[in-house]
This record gives sequence, C-alpha cells and structure tokens, in this order.
Amino acid sequence: MYEDVAGVNDIEGFSNMGGLCAVGEDDSLELYVVWAKNSEVTDFIYEKREIKILAPDGVKGEGDKYKSKTVSGWFIKRYSGSSKLVVIPEQINGEPVIGIAEKAFGGFTERVVIPKSVLQIDAGAFTACDKLREVVFFDSLQNVQNSSFPSCVSTIVLNAQRSTIYRGGEGDFTIKYQRARMLADQKKLIVISGSSSLYGLVSDKLEGYLDYEYNVINYGTNAGVCMAFYMEAIMKYMGQGDIVVHAPEYTSGAQWGDNAIVWRHFRGNSQGFDIFREVDMRNFKDFWKAWNDFMTECEGNPGALKTPVPYQTKNSLNKYGDLTSNRPGPKKSIPANPGGHIKNTVLSSASRVNRLHKINDMLKERGATMVLSFGTRDIEFVNAIYRNQATYDSFNKYCADKLDYPVISKIETYLMDHELMWDSEAHCSTAGAEKRTRDLANDLINYFNGIYQ
Repeated sequence: MYEDVAGVNDIEGFSNMGGLCAVGEDDSLELYVVWAKNSEVTDFIYEKREIKILAPDGVKGEGDKYKSKTVSGWFIKRYSGSSKLVVIPEQINGEPVIGIAEKAFGGFTERVVIPKSVLQIDAGAFTACDKLREVVFFDSLQNVQNSSFPSCVSTIVLNAQRSTIYRGGEGDFTIKYQRARMLADQKKLIVISGSSSLYGLVSDKLEGYLDYEYNVINYGTNAGVCMAFYMEAIMKYMGQGDIVVHAPEYTSGAQWGDNAIVWRHFRGNSQGFDIFREVDMRNFKDFWKAWNDFMTECEGNPGALKTPVPYQTKNSLNKYGDLTSNRPGPKKSIPANPGGHIKNTVLSSASRVNRLHKINDMLKERGATMVLSFGTRDIEFVNAIYRNQATYDSFNKYCADKLDYPVISKIETYLMDHELMWDSEAHCSTAGAEKRTRDLANDLINYFNGIYQ
C-alpha cells in the first residue's frame, strides 16, 4: 500500500514536505510529517502561462521525440515579502502554481520550498538570491537549468511525490546506502567503485578472508557517476577503524575526483532521494542540469515518462550490494584493434587531487582510513603497447606520488583474463568476481601488515 506520508488530504494553507512510503498489509508504520506554512499569497506577483511538458497521456506531435501535453497555471513573477523562509503555495485562487519566472526571487531569501505542482523553473529565477542556502523541491519538476539557482545553495532536499521508477542493479543503489547507514556504529569496509565492483565483488567471502573483522559494503555503481559524491554522502556514518577502498576504473575521470552530478545519480537513487541532503552541494556542479536530463532525456527513457514500480521488490542485488546473477563467461568479443590505454593522466587535474585529499582528510577526522585499489579491466581491451611491466610500474608509482593516502594495489593485478569477464571490458564473470575478491583481500591483508607501495 502506498500512501502520501501526510495522509490523503492536504491541510489548507500548508505545504506537505513529505514523500512516499510502503506499508505491508499486516504492518503498522509510525509517520513523522513535516509541514511548512505557505507564504502569504499577497506577497507574490503572478501571471497565467501555458507550458509544454512530457506526459504519458500527452500527444506526440510531428517531429516530437516524446509525447507531450500543454498545461496552464500560475507562474510566480515576483516575491515581495521579507521572510527568510519562502513557502510557495501549491495553488492560488484554486488554480495550480506551475512555474517560477526569471528574476522572481532575490534579496535575503535563505530557504525556499517549491511545491509539487511546479513543473518549470526559468533560468535566473533565483540567481539574485546570494544568501539562498536550502532548496526543497519535488520529483514532479521537469524543466530547470543550472542558471535557475545560485551556486551558494548548500542543501537540496528532493522529495518524492510518486512511487519509485527504477529498480534492479544500478536502480537499487539505495540498498548500499541504507546498509552504510544501518552499520554506522559498526566496523565496516566500503568499496567505492564503478560497475567493475558491482559485478566484481563477493562481499561475504571478502568478509571471511578478513576474518569477519569488517562488515563489507559494495558501493559499486555506474562508472559515469562521480565517486566524490558518494564518498561525501557516507561521511557522517564513518567511524573509528572504518576503511574506504577507493577502487576507480582507471579510464573514468568521474571516479578520480570529478565533481559533476549526472542524471545517473538520480536513476541509481530513485528509491532514496534523501541521499542528496547528506552532501554539501556547493562542492558539486550541474545538479539542476542533471535533474533536467533525468526527467526529460535519460538515454531515451525520461524519468517523467517512466511508469512507477513497487518499492524494494525482488532485485538482483544481495544485502551487500553485489550483483548476484550467474555470469558464466565472456559475452563480448575481443576487438581486433583494442584502443584501451594506461596513461599517467587520470590525476593530472589539481582539482581532482585536491578533492580526493579533502575527502581523505574528512575521513581521517572521523578515525577512518582511505586506500586506493583499482577496478577490473579486460586485458584484451588494452592496446598491446601498454601491456608491459614498465607501463604498470610507472602508473602505480604515478598514483602513489599523487595521492596522500596509501596505494595498496597494482594495476596489473586487476587487468583480468578475457575468460574471467562477462558483457563488457569492466564486468567480471562469476569466476572473475571470485578472483578479484581474493586479490583485493590479499592486498588488504598486505596493507594491514605494512606491505604496500
């Protein structure tokens, strides 16, 4: 059963800032609801406007990629009040507030609650709000730009007003995040990586190799999402003796300290949008562009058009975050002329290095440790000129010289034989995941014994 956490009926004059939850047939659930009193309608100047949005029940016009429909309602043109907290009403005179116009807000606004009726926010709508620090909005918003908001916003609260729309694999990243939260007071080891770890880790065996001293969390997700975001999101759940294994795929800048939010962050966390409020968003860029892409593009599968699915139904991940499907052997053919490289460039950007060092410092303040390992790669997809010990040694030394946390692994260990891979150059077969797990355990044990670069 799905219920709005505020109940079926909204309270007149207040905005419901809750989300959605699932309740079993025989279970009860105690709900804590957050309400915010609407700002006075007289504090707003507004006008009627029609806009086009994506909609499953819309009409696909000539030349249109997706179905769309036209909706009409109020656009906020100007806020003239003096409150630091502005709660935009969902309706004015019985009609919905569907948008916020350019230059609508400015001055001393510090917090704004945008109702679920709002579908579009124009460029420059909040740019003049140089004191704005918190934005609350809902997953009904479709059209928005980076330039709609200033860079000073530190907290973004994304609330759900419909059921989750992704599940399985990357779409169940919330399993990993919730495990980190539940283990906040227990000793843990978190492997933060791309899909090379999603497909390439057997966490219960890693726990055994390490004598069950650590609770393992497989934080592997898509290689295109920035790992720095996930590192910061878990920070307050880290404690004394915890370990973060930073295991990037060496071809992906997103895993080496880049800070751009992309639409995949929302697909992976569609069952747990609360992860975004854990992070100081001033440290990251492109949040609003990424949300717009998620809702209107998303690789031909826009979030706005996705059919909601039951929350936390059976999926392909176990409790650790490992992909559990049987992967018997390689499905991808070896290329005739592989173009893969191993170059000493992944940390050439000072901003990447500084970002990783800042995260390492944050972990150390909490008594935790970060170490560097590597994601897996099919060696047959690496150009032959790079498959030599001199290249491997140079790359390993390059990483050790650039980073101020220990490099416990060697890149050559994770260049896997083709027979141990599955459907891409980064995804292990079941046997490959077993080998990678043993190799990582050996690297960790050597590190504990003081044997590393």
